[in-house]
Amino acid sequence: MTDGCYTLSTESASTARRISEATASILERRESSVFVALVAMLILGIVVNAENFLTLNNLVRVLRGAAVVAMIGYGMSLLMIAGEFDLSVGSLVGITAGLGAVRISGGSSPVFTIVLTLTLAILYGVSQGFLVTKFGLPSLIVTIGTLTLLRGAHFLLLGGQAVTVSSAEVGPLLKAMGGTYSLPLPVVIPFTDTTLFSIPAIRYSIPGVHEGTQVFQSFPAQIVWVFVFLVIFHHILFRTTFGQHVRATGDNITSVETTGVDPDRVKIACFAIVAAVTAFAGLSQLAYIGSVSPGTGDGQALIVIAAVVLGGTRLTGGDGSMTGVLMGALVLGLAQNVLTLGGFGPRFSRLITGLFIIVAIGLDTVFTGFSRDLLAEWYTEPLGGILRGPRAFFAERASDKSADQALAFLFVSVLVTTAIVAIGMFLPAIVGAVGEFLDNPSFQELGTTFTDRFSIYIAEANIEGVVMLLLQLYLVVLLFGVLALVAIRVAGSRVGRLGTLDDTIVVVSYGLAPLPLLAVPLLLLGFGFITVLVFGALAVVLLVVGWMLVQGLVNSQHLSRRDAVLTVAATFVAWLVVSLYFGSNLV
Repeated sequence: MTDGCYTLSTESASTARRISEATASILERRESSVFVALVAMLILGIVVNAENFLTLNNLVRVLRGAAVVAMIGYGMSLLMIAGEFDLSVGSLVGITAGLGAVRISGGSSPVFTIVLTLTLAILYGVSQGFLVTKFGLPSLIVTIGTLTLLRGAHFLLLGGQAVTVSSAEVGPLLKAMGGTYSLPLPVVIPFTDTTLFSIPAIRYSIPGVHEGTQVFQSFPAQIVWVFVFLVIFHHILFRTTFGQHVRATGDNITSVETTGVDPDRVKIACFAIVAAVTAFAGLSQLAYIGSVSPGTGDGQALIVIAAVVLGGTRLTGGDGSMTGVLMGALVLGLAQNVLTLGGFGPRFSRLITGLFIIVAIGLDTVFTGFSRDLLAEWYTEPLGGILRGPRAFFAERASDKSADQALAFLFVSVLVTTAIVAIGMFLPAIVGAVGEFLDNPSFQELGTTFTDRFSIYIAEANIEGVVMLLLQLYLVVLLFGVLALVAIRVAGSRVGRLGTLDDTIVVVSYGLAPLPLLAVPLLLLGFGFITVLVFGALAVVLLVVGWMLVQGLVNSQHLSRRDAVLTVAATFVAWLVVSLYFGSNLV
């Protein structure tokens, strides 16, 4: 029995270890963050409008909307892995689609137009690569110039007006690149009239979500190409010698030269590939929409780069993921789709795009040297020390922390505070939506009750207020941190002898550790609790913050308790003055 128990215990430990190692491996992958974002967007779509979100037509619409970004993103990822950029892809989408529209509407053969457009695009890509590699010009500067050049040429090509191509002029080849096929769709043997089988229209209904039968009866060809290119580019990157050379070039261009690989040729080839796949995407967009305007492709490059970096491709080169590119494009597409279903799409399009670009670049910077150990060093480990005993933390361990580590702790604290408030603001609506989805009257009533009482909660008609409120909260809390630093430096130098500026930054950053508690009075105010209780909760939070700052000044800056209390009192006065000033101007 003992041996058996020992064996089972060993096997259990081994299984647990393997699961833990597999989980850690997944979490360390750069695609893990975008996968989490993708799941979050799917859940948000269900919460916002499950009936319209959970339809094949809508999900295919999202995938088709992400198709151009994903296709260009595959090529862009390859180029960025090699260590270069191409900001002209948006303009290239416009001019290739415009060239195709002008020539086809003018009577040229669609097949010849496709071949001509792809050939010119490849030559354009080679030219860009030549300028970057042989003349030593930065790709950022070169592609900004070619972006503007192509945009001007595109406007001249169209004569400043939209050009339309009829479905009869498109032709079967161009339609296969991006047109829409109606179901039922017969599948025939090429060059014959023999039908192998027919793809029928799909009829379905999700119980509890759809009241009637849903019908899926049109399919855009762009979706097929998204997955075809995914397989091709994944194979190129990880299964070919060229892919190895691309990764080596971006990882260390100096060492790769010693192996006999010509990094210039690798980069020129990557520029040509980006141009070719971008031209294909532009022609497929022409086949889908049937028209091109002077604004076609505007802003496309930034969206593509956001999707690529969100998907795990490093801005500094050397590493990337084609699967991640597709997930990044889908995250951006789902974000727009969810906003549209909620009635906010057009107003928030640029805001969401800009937010994801910032997040993408931030994630890339963080992931360059980020690990769970680093997060522990930044936040969880200091927070644990503070919770165990602020006096001992400031006396023994705060001096070991640099100003950069302390500022990282402060920024994470501000983000945690904002996140708690955001979750609290939307929690009533989420509870109500879950109640409707599960058809649970108790959840529905609870969500409705809290939503009606939550005065800070901004209803659907004014969602801008939610975004602005959270942004203001984030900036105000950071402002109060800066004020605390200035006030302590000024007041502390009057009453005692402070250490260096870095030492003060450490005290202020860790002294504001109780910031997440600020969410409590804010949410109490929102849910309509009496004012006395709200101000009481705020007073408690401020007392905790003040006590923490005093502990830091006494045990780290070695001020007397009296001087420390006076210094913190001066900080509170500065906070009060600024609060009254902003409050009087906002009323």
